[in-house]
Amino acid sequence: RFQFIWLAFGEASTPFVNLRWVLHTLGWKDTKLYLWNGVAMTFVFILTRIFLYGLGMLHWMSVMPVVSHMPCHVRIFIPLTGLCGYVLNIIWSAKILKGLYKVVTTSSNNKNNKKKIR
Repeated sequence: RFQFIWLAFGEASTPFVNLRWVLHTLGWKDTKLYLWNGVAMTFVFILTRIFLYGLGMLHWMSVMPVVSHMPCHVRIFIPLTGLCGYVLNIIWSAKILKGLYKVVTTSSNNKNNKKKIR
Protein backbone atom coordinates (compact mmCIF):
# COMPACT_ATOMS: atom_id res chain seq x y z
CA ARG A 1 0.00 0.00 0.00
CA PHE A 2 1.15 3.48 -0.86
CA GLN A 3 -0.96 5.46 1.61
CA PHE A 4 1.83 6.67 3.85
CA ILE A 5 4.92 4.69 2.84
CA TRP A 6 6.03 7.75 0.87
CA LEU A 7 6.59 9.51 4.20
CA ALA A 8 8.96 6.74 5.29
CA PHE A 9 10.85 6.86 1.97
CA GLY A 10 11.35 10.57 2.56
CA GLU A 11 13.71 9.64 5.36
CA ALA A 12 16.13 8.06 2.86
CA SER A 13 17.95 11.41 2.80
CA THR A 14 18.49 11.45 6.57
CA PRO A 15 21.76 9.42 6.61
CA PHE A 16 23.28 11.88 4.14
CA VAL A 17 22.13 14.84 6.23
CA ASN A 18 23.60 13.23 9.35
CA LEU A 19 26.90 12.43 7.60
CA ARG A 20 27.09 16.03 6.40
CA TRP A 21 26.70 17.22 10.00
CA VAL A 22 29.42 14.81 11.20
CA LEU A 23 31.84 15.88 8.46
CA HIS A 24 31.14 19.54 9.18
CA THR A 25 31.65 19.03 12.91
CA LEU A 26 34.95 17.22 12.29
CA GLY A 27 36.13 20.09 10.09
CA TRP A 28 36.19 18.00 6.92
CA LYS A 29 34.32 20.54 4.78
CA ASP A 30 37.14 20.65 2.23
CA THR A 31 37.17 16.91 1.51
CA LYS A 32 35.84 15.08 -1.52
CA LEU A 33 33.72 12.97 0.81
CA TYR A 34 31.93 16.12 1.98
CA LEU A 35 31.38 17.22 -1.62
CA TRP A 36 30.11 13.85 -2.86
CA ASN A 37 27.94 13.38 0.21
CA GLY A 38 26.41 16.79 -0.54
CA VAL A 39 25.70 15.76 -4.13
CA ALA A 40 24.12 12.48 -2.97
CA MET A 41 22.17 14.26 -0.24
CA THR A 42 20.78 16.76 -2.74
CA PHE A 43 19.81 14.08 -5.26
CA VAL A 44 18.15 11.80 -2.69
CA PHE A 45 16.46 14.71 -0.88
CA ILE A 46 14.89 16.05 -4.06
CA LEU A 47 13.97 12.59 -5.33
CA THR A 48 12.29 11.49 -2.11
CA ARG A 49 11.05 14.69 -0.52
CA ILE A 50 9.91 16.54 -3.62
CA PHE A 51 8.99 13.98 -6.26
CA LEU A 52 7.93 11.02 -4.11
CA TYR A 53 6.31 13.22 -1.45
CA GLY A 54 4.45 15.06 -4.23
CA LEU A 55 3.19 11.77 -5.64
CA GLY A 56 2.11 10.77 -2.15
CA MET A 57 0.17 14.01 -1.75
CA LEU A 58 -1.50 13.48 -5.12
CA HIS A 59 -2.41 9.94 -4.12
CA TRP A 60 -3.80 11.14 -0.80
CA MET A 61 -5.96 13.70 -2.61
CA SER A 62 -7.23 10.98 -4.96
CA VAL A 63 -8.42 8.82 -2.06
CA MET A 64 -10.05 11.67 -0.13
CA PRO A 65 -13.53 10.73 -1.42
CA VAL A 66 -13.01 7.23 0.03
CA VAL A 67 -12.43 8.66 3.50
CA SER A 68 -15.48 10.91 3.39
CA HIS A 69 -16.81 9.13 6.49
CA MET A 70 -14.03 10.70 8.58
CA PRO A 71 -14.84 13.78 10.66
CA CYS A 72 -14.46 17.06 8.79
CA HIS A 73 -11.57 18.31 10.95
CA VAL A 74 -9.57 15.16 10.14
CA ARG A 75 -10.25 15.49 6.41
CA ILE A 76 -8.90 19.05 6.61
CA PHE A 77 -6.07 18.50 9.10
CA ILE A 78 -4.28 15.62 7.36
CA PRO A 79 -3.98 17.22 3.90
CA LEU A 80 -3.15 20.60 5.45
CA THR A 81 -0.26 19.20 7.50
CA GLY A 82 0.94 17.25 4.46
CA LEU A 83 0.87 20.42 2.39
CA CYS A 84 2.80 22.32 5.07
CA GLY A 85 5.41 19.55 5.10
CA TYR A 86 5.67 19.70 1.33
CA VAL A 87 6.17 23.47 1.38
CA LEU A 88 8.93 23.04 3.99
CA ASN A 89 10.60 20.41 1.81
CA ILE A 90 10.53 22.81 -1.15
CA ILE A 91 12.12 25.55 0.97
CA TRP A 92 14.79 23.16 2.28
CA SER A 93 15.44 21.84 -1.24
CA ALA A 94 16.06 25.37 -2.47
CA LYS A 95 18.53 25.95 0.38
CA ILE A 96 20.26 22.62 -0.29
CA LEU A 97 20.57 23.40 -4.02
CA LYS A 98 21.93 26.84 -3.21
CA GLY A 99 24.49 25.31 -0.82
CA LEU A 100 25.51 22.66 -3.35
CA TYR A 101 25.96 25.32 -6.02
CA LYS A 102 28.13 27.35 -3.64
CA VAL A 103 30.29 24.34 -2.74
CA VAL A 104 30.71 23.22 -6.35
CA THR A 105 31.55 26.69 -7.67
CA THR A 106 33.91 27.37 -4.75
CA SER A 107 35.59 24.02 -5.35
CA SER A 108 36.07 24.71 -9.06
CA ASN A 109 37.30 28.26 -8.37
CA ASN A 110 39.88 26.91 -5.91
CA LYS A 111 41.13 24.44 -8.54
CA ASN A 112 41.41 27.22 -11.14
CA ASN A 113 43.25 29.49 -8.70
CA LYS A 114 45.73 26.73 -7.82
CA LYS A 115 46.44 26.15 -11.51
CA LYS A 116 47.08 29.88 -12.06
CA ILE A 117 49.44 30.10 -9.07
CA ARG A 118 51.60 27.21 -10.24
